[in-house]
Amino acid sequence: MIIMTSAPGTLVPASARLVAADEDTVRDLIRLFNAKRLAALDPRWAGDRPRLISDHDVEVIVAAARTTPGEAGPAVHARGPAQAGGF
Repeated sequence: MIIMTSAPGTLVPASARLVAADEDTVRDLIRLFNAKRLAALDPRWAGDRPRLISDHDVEVIVAAARTTPGEAGPAVHARGPAQAGGF
């Protein structure tokens, strides 16, 4: 959001008020974006820790998220399909 508010000509104090952030934070993020471009938008929260989710896991999750309820078939309750029939 800060990057979107920082169009050329927009003053840092105005951007900071708009997003309720400190002016120094806005300046830091704008400088980072100018240096790294779109890579600055990936915060890399994990630091140097190894990934706990594989690319295959991501593909499965994305496929499930894009599936409509009609495509997914009958709902399965957390207790399992055999016990879910009565719900």
